[in-house]
Amino acid sequence: MRRLTVVPSTALASLVVVLATLPGPAALAAGAADPMAGAPEVGTCYDLSYKEGGADAIEEEPVACTAPHTSTITAVEQLPDGLPLDSSDPQTAAFIGRTCLAGSDQAIGDDHRLLALSAYARINFFPTQDDQSAGARWISCGIAVFNARSLVRTSDPEPIALADPVPEEIALCMTKRGLVEPCARPHAYRAVAATVVKKKPTDARVRKTIETFCPRVVSTKKWFYRYLPLTSSSYAVACLDKTTS
Repeated sequence: MRRLTVVPSTALASLVVVLATLPGPAALAAGAADPMAGAPEVGTCYDLSYKEGGADAIEEEPVACTAPHTSTITAVEQLPDGLPLDSSDPQTAAFIGRTCLAGSDQAIGDDHRLLALSAYARINFFPTQDDQSAGARWISCGIAVFNARSLVRTSDPEPIALADPVPEEIALCMTKRGLVEPCARPHAYRAVAATVVKKKPTDARVRKTIETFCPRVVSTKKWFYRYLPLTSSSYAVACLDKTTS
């Protein structure tokens, strides 16, 4: 005779639950939240536009790294419990900074002075809304080379590594309007020096670094600078001087 369990009268007295139909452990596990749902693998490539590179999540499908692409995933990490999927939260932002810097260090080199002298930018993404609905709690980090108001396409299977001097394809230059270009393209200003400051990047501290460092390394009255946050306790500044090359 099939065994039945009757819900007590404190609930609905007429409801009867058949134990044989209850889901087993495997079924329960199948519906459990997956904190890494939809996460890409390190080394995945995407052909993102400038706008897509600044989005909260990647909605596009990955492409082969030997095909034209604009960005490469360098790190994927689960967000610690208690931290929101919100880059405006200071603790989440600090975690993103540490994770993405470690990822770019692994992918292209860990000389942050050279990183500041390059047109590389670190970009980061949260899971899509569908992945978050499945329980996803991760961030992914990528690197891309900026070209004015777009991202530079490449078919190189691996990102170009930092070196001294920085290769022209990734070296930091700017147009006369101050738009970033890799130095392999027409430009009016070139990054000539950079410094790394291992202190918290406050507005006042960054401004003082720019005002004291750059005038000593540029030769023209008009020059540009690039401020590059590294972590919550370090940053870099690059100075760009006018050039005809």
